Amino acid sequence: MFKTITLSKLHDEVDKRHESGWRFVQLLGVNGKRGVDLVYSFMKDGKLENLKVKSVTSKQTVPSITDKYLAAFVFENETHDLFGVNIKDIAIDFKGKFYNVAQDEPMTIISPEVKAREERLKKVKEAKKNG
Repeated sequence: MFKTITLSKLHDEVDKRHESGWRFVQLLGVNGKRGVDLVYSFMKDGKLENLKVKSVTSKQTVPSITDKYLAAFVFENETHDLFGVNIKDIAIDFKGKFYNVAQDEPMTIISPEVKAREERLKKVKEAKKNG
């Protein structure tokens, strides 16, 4: 089961699962059209549930869930290092040094063609805005 939630509801939904005895399984980051989609997976009695937060940008702050599930620190550090997601209050925070990667946010790389198109669209939007 996938349940799409807002970023502001994330910690409340995680609290509910923790209080009900759900086990944290994983956090998955996926590049979406408008940002990174985060999928948090939980299991209980052989049932798997997924909470999906869509389109998280580098300007947003994601609350850590390590206050409820300490094991999430691995996934949260990975999501920060590979996707550039700003996660606050990670219990064991590697501060961007969890992976030794050659470039910042390697999983958010886009092709030169897509980057050029996005830059053109940005310039057009700015030109329209400025008159």
